[in-house]
Amino acid sequence: MHNNRHLSLTGRLYVALTLAAAAVFLAFFAVIWWTESNSLETMLQQNGRSLSAGLEQGIQLGVQLGETDFVRDGAASVVAIPDVLAVDIYDASGQRMIQIKGSHEPLTVSQLTASFQSGLLYETINGGKQERVIAAMHTKSGEVIGYSVLTLSRAVVNGALSSALMTSAVISIVLLLLFWWMAWLAIRQLGRPLNELVYAVDAVADGRLDVTINADIPEPLARIAIGFNRMTDSLAGNRHAIEAHTMALAMSERRFRELFVHIPVAMYMADIDGTIRQCNPAMARMFGYETEPEMLEHIRRTTELFRTHGDRDLLVAELLREESIVSRDVQMMSHDRGVLQCLLHARLVTDSEGHPLGVEGVIQDLTEFKVLEHNLMQAQKMEAVGQLAGGIAHDFNNLLAIILGNADLLVRHVISDDVRSQHYAERIMQAAKRASELTGNLLGFARKGTMRRETVEICSLLDEVAGLIRETCDRRVHVSVECHQGLRVTGDPGQLHQVLMNLAINGLHAMPDGGRLSLMGRLKGDRAVIRVVDSGVGMTDTVMKRIFEPFFTTRETGKGTGLGLAMVYGIVEKLGGQIAVDSAPGKGTSFEISLPLYEEPEKAAEQSEPLHPELPAISGCVLLVDDEELLREVGAGVLESSGLEVHTVASGEEALEVLAAGVVRPDLVLLDMNMPGIGGLETLRAIRNRYDAMKVVILTGYSETTLDADEGELRYDGFVSKPYHAGDLCAEVSRVLLR
Repeated sequence: MHNNRHLSLTGRLYVALTLAAAAVFLAFFAVIWWTESNSLETMLQQNGRSLSAGLEQGIQLGVQLGETDFVRDGAASVVAIPDVLAVDIYDASGQRMIQIKGSHEPLTVSQLTASFQSGLLYETINGGKQERVIAAMHTKSGEVIGYSVLTLSRAVVNGALSSALMTSAVISIVLLLLFWWMAWLAIRQLGRPLNELVYAVDAVADGRLDVTINADIPEPLARIAIGFNRMTDSLAGNRHAIEAHTMALAMSERRFRELFVHIPVAMYMADIDGTIRQCNPAMARMFGYETEPEMLEHIRRTTELFRTHGDRDLLVAELLREESIVSRDVQMMSHDRGVLQCLLHARLVTDSEGHPLGVEGVIQDLTEFKVLEHNLMQAQKMEAVGQLAGGIAHDFNNLLAIILGNADLLVRHVISDDVRSQHYAERIMQAAKRASELTGNLLGFARKGTMRRETVEICSLLDEVAGLIRETCDRRVHVSVECHQGLRVTGDPGQLHQVLMNLAINGLHAMPDGGRLSLMGRLKGDRAVIRVVDSGVGMTDTVMKRIFEPFFTTRETGKGTGLGLAMVYGIVEKLGGQIAVDSAPGKGTSFEISLPLYEEPEKAAEQSEPLHPELPAISGCVLLVDDEELLREVGAGVLESSGLEVHTVASGEEALEVLAAGVVRPDLVLLDMNMPGIGGLETLRAIRNRYDAMKVVILTGYSETTLDADEGELRYDGFVSKPYHAGDLCAEVSRVLLR
């Protein structure tokens, strides 16, 4: 007390100011504590809100589906955060679905539904050491589908608060001591800058970085103000840049992810050693898997995708040289579809120094396209062959018509006692008839003819083929026939003859040094089985798999087209049969054809039709139009033998000129369809337009189904197929004239 009485006014003022300053600094300390406490509490709640929102986004689908594995996977990123002590997921009814982290008793329904009212519910538990965040999960329509409960550690918050209090206390004491030292010099001068500093600190504590302190104050507070202002400016600039950069990265990653997931082309990323890191759903489906994880579980390395494992190493070596590969044809293996024909695009991924890190690739499946391309090429080849076959058959038909016509006339003019000449002429007609059947087959192949259906005697057919083979083959080949008598099928005899001749000739080619060729016919149930067996060189399994393919042949260039067995296969299939082959190198080859058996009821013996019946007596005038001179001569000779007056012309133009001149008034026009100039169809159309009542008989090697007899401008009265017999031609002309 004695000392206090002797204090001066300055001292007492100093003491009073000191006490006042102490009170101010204590209040400042309290404000700092309260501000920091509220700020940290707000930060903790914002952190809890962010974690709850992130957790809901990751697990919402799993909660809706009730799949705990999806929920666990979706919560993995949140569970990995050290400050997250426990994660519980509840369904909409309040039942705990899964406890992912931590261990404690489940919450009651009332505790959970409280969050439904407020959106989020925060609870400080365990003596202030932990914070519980309860969040309700909603659908877009607002329906609650479940609840998430996060238990967060408050250690960081409590530590930050303690640190802030300690710092505030130290600052307060230091400032108080400084005030004690400077109070007597600048009590009033220090008030304003200190208040600004307190305001700025409070603003920063509240998250505001746009505040500044007036630097027009005494040193050293001016430097503090300048430094504080620089600090807030730097923090504000960094925060905006970080937020913008983070948003741009998020947008870029989302766009890439959407493209990667939804693009319908297979894409993958792999390490340089081939380990697959990522693949999209299109790639998983392409290789026979439902999802990307399923594929990555079964396929670890890109080497396993290639049909030949060495292909991948070659591609990587090229990538290391060229850095990219564009449109490379490769063969890959699918889990469920086998070999895939693919187009690969790839690029090398490197680091900033150019060291290779991995490969990014795009794969296009061209398997179906390749099949369609192959089928189109085959179809084009077969169309070209068909056109060629049709042209050849037409020209050959004209020659056969000349042969048949002259042979028929020869038979009729040979003296009946000259048996040998009669026999030779009949052999000519039989050979020409068989040739005409072959040209009919060619026209059928070209889709310009029809396939005959009649009863075929297998034994007779085998004998005929064997006879032809014996006359033409190497004498070192022994040809034998074994046949079950009465074996019959329904089909085209010409085409069946062609089938057996093709198989027999193939057998002869397989026996260049001689051997045995056996033709056999057997009855097997309700099927007729024909076997053609040779003792030749045989075939490998690879060749047997391809022998029925069009244009496949093992012969040298120029010695075969590879169409023979393809046509055999097509004919047998059209007849409702099957063909099988059995062969081995050095053990010969056996072809077996199975056809439906036809059992014709027994009939009384009928008189066979004579090869050259008597021609009917016909009267009238005929105009024969054909560009082949020999055919005109033969046709005229046959028709004149029946008593007709015949005039011939070589083209449609000449025929129309003769009709227009009126010098010749024919009762009937015999019109060839395939002629140079205006052609048969145009000639027929002109005749119908000018002479509608004129009777017209069509002469053609094509099928009658290629024409429409009832069409107005192309209407005709009769049809004769080339090559024709004299009797057939005269019979049709007689029928049309007498109608």
